[in-house]
Amino acid sequence: MGKHVYSFKGLSCAQCAEKIKNQISRIAGVDSVELNLATGKLTVTAAIEDGELKRIVQKTVNQFEPGASLVEGGSDKHAKNDYKGWLLLFVSSALFVLSFLPVPAEVSQALLFFSVLVSGYDTIVSGLRSLFKLQMDENTLMGIAVIAAFAIGESVEGAAVMLFFKLGEIFEESAGNKSRKEIEKLSNIRPEHAYLRTPEGAVKVDAKDVKAGSEILIRPYDRIPLDGVVVSGSSTLDTSAITGESMPREAVNGTKVLSGMLNGQGTLVVRTTAEYANSAATIILEMVEQAAERKGNAQKFITRFARYYTPIVTLLAVLLAVVPTLIMGDFKTWLYRALVFLVASCPCALVLSVPLAFFAGIGGASSKGILIKGGRYLEALAKSKAVVFDKTGTLTIGKLSVAKINCAEGFNANEVLKLAATAEAGSSHPIAEAILRAYGKTPPEVEYKEEAGFGVSFTLNGKTVRCGSARFMQKYNIDTSRLPRANVFVAVDTLAVGSIELTDSLRPEAEKVIEKLKSEHGQKVYILSGDGHEQTESAAKKTNADGFYAELLPGQKVEMLDKIRQEASPVLFVGDGINDSPVLAAADAGIAMGLGTDAAIEAADVILSSNNLEGLIKGMRLAKKTMVVVKANIVFSLFVKAIVLLLAAAGYAPMILAVFADVGVSVITVLNSANLLRSIKKNI
Repeated sequence: MGKHVYSFKGLSCAQCAEKIKNQISRIAGVDSVELNLATGKLTVTAAIEDGELKRIVQKTVNQFEPGASLVEGGSDKHAKNDYKGWLLLFVSSALFVLSFLPVPAEVSQALLFFSVLVSGYDTIVSGLRSLFKLQMDENTLMGIAVIAAFAIGESVEGAAVMLFFKLGEIFEESAGNKSRKEIEKLSNIRPEHAYLRTPEGAVKVDAKDVKAGSEILIRPYDRIPLDGVVVSGSSTLDTSAITGESMPREAVNGTKVLSGMLNGQGTLVVRTTAEYANSAATIILEMVEQAAERKGNAQKFITRFARYYTPIVTLLAVLLAVVPTLIMGDFKTWLYRALVFLVASCPCALVLSVPLAFFAGIGGASSKGILIKGGRYLEALAKSKAVVFDKTGTLTIGKLSVAKINCAEGFNANEVLKLAATAEAGSSHPIAEAILRAYGKTPPEVEYKEEAGFGVSFTLNGKTVRCGSARFMQKYNIDTSRLPRANVFVAVDTLAVGSIELTDSLRPEAEKVIEKLKSEHGQKVYILSGDGHEQTESAAKKTNADGFYAELLPGQKVEMLDKIRQEASPVLFVGDGINDSPVLAAADAGIAMGLGTDAAIEAADVILSSNNLEGLIKGMRLAKKTMVVVKANIVFSLFVKAIVLLLAAAGYAPMILAVFADVGVSVITVLNSANLLRSIKKNI
């Protein structure tokens, strides 16, 4: 089963695109199809040989959009100017103008006929093909309107309508291509080549062929092709493409770097820690492209709307032509009104501009270091009423330190710390890291048993050692009342021998971010934590949170989230992605901090790659801005169409106005969506 990526040019009809997708998905051997009109990309997963698949796909495209063509590999050739379209339009316009010369009526009619044929041949052929399949799209509607106009003696208007339609199509495709160019700039963050260090020197190779653990040379002002760690050299890095941060970052020996970061004037040697497919830039680009598959409610509405809307308005147009004629006569007049009604009714403005707006919003977010996995999560960011935070590693820096070790009689601090370090040796949790740092040595290797959310136990010299929370001790009826309240308790058999108190600091931006969430976005803010009551309460007071719940197991966090959702919905959860997978999945949008763990990338719906809470505020702003554009496009399109449809039925709308309601509105809404990406980059 192979994955094949194509770019297409000349495809601007959203309904045709949906038909092409559905037709390809029915081909034997095809597993999945994703056609993204916003990016101009078609992705097919199929057990079919490359050349044969491309031939089949091109044949399918030709059935619905004869002028469209494919370019393998996701090339941007579709963005080049379509001189052929302009040439045909010029010839067609010339024939149209010549028809007004003082020539016999037959010659004038012939000139108008060839004017339509030159510019609209592909439209009429595509429309008739769809009609024979009992399918309706904008080409069908336009083809019927032009043919009928000639049939009732309105050939001048029929030819003029086709000219304006094709002119609008060219502008529509141009607007779409400009937006695609903006979106495709995102792919420039991923270099295709790397300079691999060998005994003979640095050799330029395909970045996909570099294995993890290799050393690569990063020249001045080159982008880093793979994730890794600096092993030699020093420089400054522009991390804005990955994290959205504008301040340069120092890179010295031991600094972790991510693919997509731009090197400054120094030369670096980097030991790769991930291969091409698993590096940050690849992950970001794949997430942005796959976001189109996770449609929001607005996108789903448009898809359902278009499915039922076109057959309904077609039936209404037939009724408009037939019923009044039977009652009042004058078939020609009512047929003309029905044709105007048909042309104006095409829903392409909605079907094209709404997905493009979502994609522009998601693409713009990625340029700010905010990775949103789909339209539904962008909608959740825009509409949320409550934000729930994990404490450790999210609201706090996450670098805990041992503040105090309490010991039972007969035990000392070193013994308690050694037992705790032995238990925590296999964990990556911030608490475990703090204990191991405090111990400062390599603890003995033991076979341990972990009980998620409680603690760890192991056997040493025939005795059972337990290390974990107060709940863990209570579970085994171990009395901790003689020890001060702490984050971690250590017990040998049934005796609590010590406890360890840890401290952590709030992130510098935490208080400011929560204040903005409440004042600017009207959010309720809560904290859910597995930590003790005192530490969680302290964090809640410092940040002015609306409420908090402490000493929670992962499953209990989900229960508390559901309780909060009953009071305020949609609800967002922000965590570090380490122990928060269940609650991240349960939220309307789960938000993880940073690209550091596979768990965060897998479980979260939104990732703040900068590892800074300010990204949440930016994400909400751009999500709301995107939804404003989406709603504006929907309202404007439906309003204009409703007005023109009413005027058409009443006989006050000429065919040219119907063309504007179709293609003109499409151009305006597409440009509005395309402008969103530039607006996000400039103003957010």
